Order: sequence, then structure tokens, then C-alpha cells
Amino acid sequence: MESGEWRRCAAMQDYRSEWLTDVLVERATWGSGVAARPVSQEIEGLDVVRPGYVWIRFWLRREGQVVEKYFTASGGPLGYYIPICMPVEQQGSRLAAEGLGLALWVDMAGRVTVLGEAAFDAAVEAGEITPVAQEHAEQRIRELTTLTAQRQMPPAFVRNFAIVTEDGR
Repeated sequence: MESGEWRRCAAMQDYRSEWLTDVLVERATWGSGVAARPVSQEIEGLDVVRPGYVWIRFWLRREGQVVEKYFTASGGPLGYYIPICMPVEQQGSRLAAEGLGLALWVDMAGRVTVLGEAAFDAAVEAGEITPVAQEHAEQRIRELTTLTAQRQMPPAFVRNFAIVTEDGR
């Protein structure tokens, strides 16, 4: 994944980014073009892509991690998507992190679900993920689930981050 990639998505009606100290925050709002999709995008039975929904991506350079927080069109939080990736690196003016096919979904009640296990296992079996990357991914899953249980992941800054929608809520 790379900072700014949401800007290139035709279904996004708005994209913004801003540095807050050493954290890059990207905000993308889904436009009406997503309504034409034949299949919704669901995470654990929750549709996270609808017109007006807002995704916020936090590039946590100090932690070497990316965390996304999803909101409804009215500004209600849906949950956190935490991709398992190699450490965040700066490449010129962009940030990038190699995704490893796994992710955590943390719902608003704090329940954690590991996503992408079957695809990850298949990629490892096919040699598409190196043994070093596999070990890194498995270690990150353990670390991040422990930090989530201790309420340290997502960080308080991300957990407390809220948005104001156009209707003022």
C-alpha cells in the first residue's frame, strides 16, 4: 500500500491528507459511484463501502504500522482495519508498506478478527511470501492482538479520532 493511492480510486468523491506531527492522516469519502458495484464490500458482515462513508488511514511511522478507521456517512465509527505489513518506509514524499495479505478487524466493541488467513496460507505455500515475511506477519499478528487486548492498538489518538460530517454531526 502507498500513501495517496485512494486518490486514484474513481469511486472516491473526496480525498485529503495532512501530516499531524509524525503521523500522516489520509481521509477518503466514497462517492455515489460505489452504488453501481455488483457486490458490496463487507468485513465480518458489515458493509464498509457505501456512498458518503469515510475511511481514515493513519500512517504511524513510529510504530511502523498502518491503521484505518471507517465511518458511516453520518460520522458513526464502524471499526478499525489493521493490515499486517512490513514496516512503513518513506520513499521520497510518499509512505509505503508492503502488505502481507493478512489484516485485523477490530469492531467498536473491541472484538478482533483475523482476515485473509486462507489467502495468506496459499501465498506462503506458493512461495509468493518469503519465509522472512511469513515470520514477520505471524509475529505482528501476535503483537497486534496482544496490544489490542491491552487497548494500546489502535493507539488512543486513532480510537478518539472523530469526524464532523457536512450536516454538522
